[in-house]
Amino acid sequence: MEVPAPAASPSTPARRNGEPQTTVVGRTKPLHRFIKGEPKSIGIAVLFLGCGHFVLGIPLRMDNTENSSTTFSTFWMGIMYITAGLLCIFCENKPSKKLVTACLSVSIVSILGGAANFFVYISSIVNQVLEYNGYFYFNTTEIDPEVDRWMQIHLGQIIITEAMFMVHSVVAGILLIVISAFAGAALRSTKTQAIIRMHNLPSE
Repeated sequence: MEVPAPAASPSTPARRNGEPQTTVVGRTKPLHRFIKGEPKSIGIAVLFLGCGHFVLGIPLRMDNTENSSTTFSTFWMGIMYITAGLLCIFCENKPSKKLVTACLSVSIVSILGGAANFFVYISSIVNQVLEYNGYFYFNTTEIDPEVDRWMQIHLGQIIITEAMFMVHSVVAGILLIVISAFAGAALRSTKTQAIIRMHNLPSE
């Protein structure tokens, strides 16, 4: 339960009659607006998207075709999403002006990087299709049906993976835009307001 209050002490011990113990967060700066955006939940989601980017980029990098991992786009984008997600989680656990500012900066950079990588993924898909069609166009010899079937399956795997990266970039971008809006509102605000978290203690 979270109750906004104009001022309060950092910690209020529980009384003997069973009243809940209260803890104040977001007191030095109006960070209550940022905490209302659920940065921990958004951070966990972005963290998983970043891990997916990084892990799925490993088999793509080992593939002999030209794809988005050729330029290590999936790796540095995954690292940026992971960093942004961790900062969001840390901001809710220990909110401070420096952490929120860092979270806002990394989120903006990640949004721009994700937008740029979105077109990299589209380019990779187009390149895979053109490479597949060009192979049959320039190859005058008869192709084994089994080889053709394997190439179609392999092409489909690459395209699906690149499409997943596109979806990850869109979802992560939306989440980071939302948390950036809350962070910007909190840093621009001049009205200080505390958030009192009440913890019910077990009765004796």
